[in-house]
Order: sequence, then structure tokens, then C-alpha cells
Amino acid sequence: MTQSNDTHQKSSLILALVAALIVVAHDASWLARPVKDLIPPGSGIRPDTLSKIKTRDTLDAKGCEVAPCKEYTPTEKATLERSNRTVKEAISPMVAFFDSLATIVGELKCPAIGACFVQLALDLFHHAFRLGHRDLPHPLEGHDPELLACIAEAQLEKARDGQRSKLSLLARIHDAYAMAVGLRSFIRAHGNHALEDIVEAERRLADAVLNGIHIREIHRYFAAILSNVATPRREQRRRERERREKRAREREQQRKHDAWLSHLTAQPVEMLRQGLDVLAHQWRDDHFLFGDVLFGLHFIEEAVSRMASSSPESYHEDLIIEVKRWYLEHGDHSPPVNVMVEIVERVIAERRHPSSEAG
Repeated sequence: MTQSNDTHQKSSLILALVAALIVVAHDASWLARPVKDLIPPGSGIRPDTLSKIKTRDTLDAKGCEVAPCKEYTPTEKATLERSNRTVKEAISPMVAFFDSLATIVGELKCPAIGACFVQLALDLFHHAFRLGHRDLPHPLEGHDPELLACIAEAQLEKARDGQRSKLSLLARIHDAYAMAVGLRSFIRAHGNHALEDIVEAERRLADAVLNGIHIREIHRYFAAILSNVATPRREQRRRERERREKRAREREQQRKHDAWLSHLTAQPVEMLRQGLDVLAHQWRDDHFLFGDVLFGLHFIEEAVSRMASSSPESYHEDLIIEVKRWYLEHGDHSPPVNVMVEIVERVIAERRHPSSEAG
């Protein structure tokens, strides 16, 4: 019995709340206003994408400039995406609450009521936002108006997707030249081409139209132009892409080489071992592959120089110890240890020779 009373009280409370919401929505003049009353004439509108504009006729009638953002590029319209997410995060708890109400009161599961609630939630959020910021100065207050105008113009130009989005560009071409095929078929036929090829094809089509060339089937004519433009350019882009990839690989190899040299420079023992490794690969039975020409000797010379600078009293003994340690790790695959020690001794003697001559 108690549970039944609790359920009845919850239902009454829910109905009263819904009735209050309906009264507020009915009495408040700033709620549920249509787009034609919210947007001043001549405004610039930046919707997410062209396909999401549901009131295009109303906007055109008010002389508004619609500049939809480029499709599939959220990073290029971060401000707009952030605004959308802010609204979604603010309204989602209210929507979840209404969904819970509809679960309890089945009569609320009505599309018309749901649409009114969403409109109410949006307007409440907008009104609360305005009230919360009415005493704050505008973020752009105090800045140079001309500079702000230039920035706004540049941002609007970047936002316009007519020349940056294939979908919107093809839709504009389709409408401008009254193509005889459907829009979806037109986009499907040419959407795989590069944007710059479509722009060039439209330029050539416009020249043909302006020169008075009689075109019977303009959609086929445009397709032929686009094919003639795209074929050589596709090969040109492929070659350019290969050049960029080659340059990128070369830069990566150079970066790794520089990092490797930097590591060896900071670790003289590692540099000595590197030189010994290079010499070991040139050893054949009882001689070096290129005789007295020893590749990799510069690593040993640099290692000797750096170890002599850091430990002038003991670097000679340290070098011989490191050579013998390296030999023990390589075993029978390396030249005899006395050969490697002799090479290092010769490098040490050549380094000391200028000093002895000066003495």
C-alpha cells in the first residue's frame, strides 16, 4: 500500500512539473522562437555542414550569407565544434531527466512533446548563458576594430567551403549549370576526383559557356573535361608524392644518423667499439680487405681524442682495456687482439707525435 502511494505521488509530481514547463514555455516570450525571428537580416551563418541546414529558404529570404564549414574536418572548425559540444554537455542531463520521466509516464513518449522539450531546453540554456554574461565585457572589447574586421573576414573566408569541399563544390556546379542528372548521381560520378581538378574543370566549362559554345548534354561535357584534366594531373601528383616521400625518408635517415653520431660523440667508448666493429668486418683470414686503407679508423681516432681529453693520465690504459674487452665479446670472428691493439697504439702514437715534435 505504501509503495502504491509513493508511485501515485511521483506520478502527480511529474505531471505537475510537466504542466509547469508547458506554462513557462507558453508564457515566456523569449522561448521557442523560430529562426526567422532570432537571426537579424544580412547575418553570416556558419553551420557545421551544408547538409545540416534545415531552414535554408528562410535564411535566403532574410539575405543571410550561409558559409558551411568543410566536411570531415573537425580540427578546422574547432570553435564551432566546441560550441556544439558545450551545448550538448549542458543539455544532456535535462534530456536524460526527461527520458526518465517518459519511462515512468508512457504518455510523454510523443515526438511532438519531445521536440517541444528540446526547443525549451535549448532556449533555457541560451537565456541562462545570456544572463550569466550580461555584466561581463565583450572578449574583443578594446581591440582595433579594423584589425578585428580583417580577422573576421579571413576566418569567414576560411569557413566558406565552396572552394575547399568537393561535395559542396559539386553541388554548386550541379545547380549552376542545371545538370540533367540527379545531384546524388553527379556527386557519385565525380566525387573521387581531386578538388583542384574539379575547380579547373569548372573553369574550362565556364569559359566554354561564356564563349557561346553550344553544349547539348552539359553533364557529359563536364565529365569529359574533368577526365582530361584529371588524367595528367593524377600522374603529376603521383610523381610529386613520390618526391615528397623520398625527401621525407632522407630527412628521417639524416635525423637518425645525426642522433647516432650525437650518441657516439657523448660516449667515447661506444665510438671506439663502433670503429672496431667496422674494422672487424674488413678482416679476411690474415689481412684487411683493403690493405692499409682502413674504413672506420676515424671513429677510433675520435674516441682516442675524447678519452685523452677527459682522462689524460689513464686514457692509454683505458683504451687497451676496452679493446681487449671488445675482443672477448667477439671471439673468433674478429682479427687477433694484437692486431687491434696495434692499430689503437698507432693512433695514440700519431696523436702524441705533434707534442713530442714541439718539445
